[in-house]
Amino acid sequence: MGSDGQPVFLKDLWPTLQEVRDQMAAALRPEVFRKLYTDFAAQNPKWNEIPSTAGNVYAFDAQSHVHPGAAVFHRLRHEARRHCRNQGRPRARPFR
Repeated sequence: MGSDGQPVFLKDLWPTLQEVRDQMAAALRPEVFRKLYTDFAAQNPKWNEIPSTAGNVYAFDAQSHVHPGAAVFHRLRHEARRHCRNQGRPRARPFR
């Protein structure tokens, strides 16, 4: 109930499409991004505490259950190709 005792509906609280667009336009300016993300690591010390490795390629843990060449992706690729052949479509190349 509102302060006047009348029911309050979501439509009374929800922003209009124009209000959403105005806020997005105000937030999506280059200077906002520069202010928020310039020197990101210095502004977020917890970010620097996340263990990481240097280099261009992620070093996968051999003991991990998640593997870069997981069999599930091979199976998906095989099943998608088989499905395309069964539908009379030319051989597809999904998941590339």
